[in-house]
Amino acid sequence: MNIKSEKKKILKTIYPPITSYPTHANILSTALINDESIIWFYDYYIQLFGGKDLSEYCYVDFFAPIAWKCCPWIHYQRINREFIEKKWSSICEFLVDSIDSGYYAFLYLNQFYISDFPWAYQTKNFMHDTYVFGYDAQEEVFYTADFYKHKYGHAKVNFTEMEKAFSTTNLSNINDFLQGIVLVAPVKYEKYNFNIKRTISFINDFLNSETGLKSYTDGYRHDVEQNSTEFCFGMDVYKLLEEFLTLVSCGNSCKDYRPFNVLVDHKTLMLMRIEYLGVNGYLKNWKNIYMKYEVIRKNTKTLHNIILKIFVSGNMGKIENAINLIRQIAVDEKVALEMIIENLSLK
Repeated sequence: MNIKSEKKKILKTIYPPITSYPTHANILSTALINDESIIWFYDYYIQLFGGKDLSEYCYVDFFAPIAWKCCPWIHYQRINREFIEKKWSSICEFLVDSIDSGYYAFLYLNQFYISDFPWAYQTKNFMHDTYVFGYDAQEEVFYTADFYKHKYGHAKVNFTEMEKAFSTTNLSNINDFLQGIVLVAPVKYEKYNFNIKRTISFINDFLNSETGLKSYTDGYRHDVEQNSTEFCFGMDVYKLLEEFLTLVSCGNSCKDYRPFNVLVDHKTLMLMRIEYLGVNGYLKNWKNIYMKYEVIRKNTKTLHNIILKIFVSGNMGKIENAINLIRQIAVDEKVALEMIIENLSLK
């Protein structure tokens, strides 16, 4: 493999405050090189949504614009996989050229060939989106970010693994939201004006379990817009989680812990947002509200840990405790969000 490049180059990354899905974690790790970019995430990462179909798994996520398309601190371009295969001798050569040009790469790989993906390595063809942010030509490895060993983190992928993982990627049976390989780079943005009216609107959407799709910016997933009745939003996500756990207890759905990771991330970001709003004069009584949300986050982490223990042990005896805690979190969050609305100022 003929790689003509610098011997080693690793682009800067910041460990992201939320890590439930790579679509958020990876882009945050690059955008936050510019500290002020977090304001954009405060602006948009408020609403949650979930898929009503619980027959196979439970999908809950932030209902936010696709960050690499919309965050003003990110420049992105998308390149067709077939075009890359025509113009570069290998995926490794393309990735090295991209990194040398200051671009991070976001692409699907077949984790069957990735040794740091233990539950799929050499046992299961599993397509997953991986972030590539550096390489060492002498060691013949790429520096990557993904959910290695069930937790977001970094790992080295050698050139041979990368070639095989890329060439055997089968995208026919997945929702290929990348539509190719996405290249991103951090950029300076002169001034971003935090939109407090948008924040109020999104919090009200959350409280009312609705979303005015027309009022959101471009960059949302089209499958949500076109099939919005198949999803629930905001406070209704808690009812969805209750239904999901009831199905799990009866053996009618898989043990999917990811929604509870998302809940913890959501409360983490809410605490960060409350502090920002308070310090910058948008939110009165913010320290009291912050303390209430600290309790909500603590209970959400407790819920997460209960769910993990239930799923690992297979003992469904604590499911009712988890459902009761979900109900308590929902009640407490409704009160806290109403307090935020009452104390927000348009300045």
